[in-house]
Amino acid sequence: MFLVTALGFVGTILFVLLLALLTRNTSQLSRVSGIESVEYLYNLSQTRSSDNLATIDLGRRWPAITLSHHLTSGRMIVVDVYNPQLMPSKSLLRARRQHYPAALSDPRLTWYDSNLDLLPLPDRSVSAVFLYHVLSEISEKGDQKALLEEIFRILEPNGRLLVAEFSNNLVNRLQSGLGVTHTKPIDYWHALLKETGFEFQRTQTLHGAIL
Repeated sequence: MFLVTALGFVGTILFVLLLALLTRNTSQLSRVSGIESVEYLYNLSQTRSSDNLATIDLGRRWPAITLSHHLTSGRMIVVDVYNPQLMPSKSLLRARRQHYPAALSDPRLTWYDSNLDLLPLPDRSVSAVFLYHVLSEISEKGDQKALLEEIFRILEPNGRLLVAEFSNNLVNRLQSGLGVTHTKPIDYWHALLKETGFEFQRTQTLHGAIL
């Protein structure tokens, strides 16, 4: 995965491109690597335990639950924008079948279902937004852009967008073979995020891989 931090008119992006180092094939290893990545995103977000944060989710739930453990009086607003017509991945459908009933009663977590182009949050209402493997699951660029425009709208001035994605590069192709060929190169994500008003502050890889 890679990490990118970017500054925008209202926000900062920390973009994390996660290397497909450990696996895309073994769910247990993938989860361990994923938790590490989500924790890394939080550490880079420079948010406080009292902040109001948002996670854009596709039904995986565990990234938001992991992030919420850092909150005391703050809230994590989780917006599930899953749409099977826009996100046809079979692996995503399997991930949505896992349940975390205890999290539904956690007062730090608020859950919404929503369209990706109309997030149920006021303008400038959260200090950071987390995207963990969301953009790459959306098949059309126009829909990716619509979601980013909504995130731009709900971020407070000087808020941060933190993104984790696999990157289509030589390292990941060697590690994952054909499984990574449908992902986008880092330049694609840079261009898309800049189109929606964000200015990059930082790009970083995990595990020292070169992109």
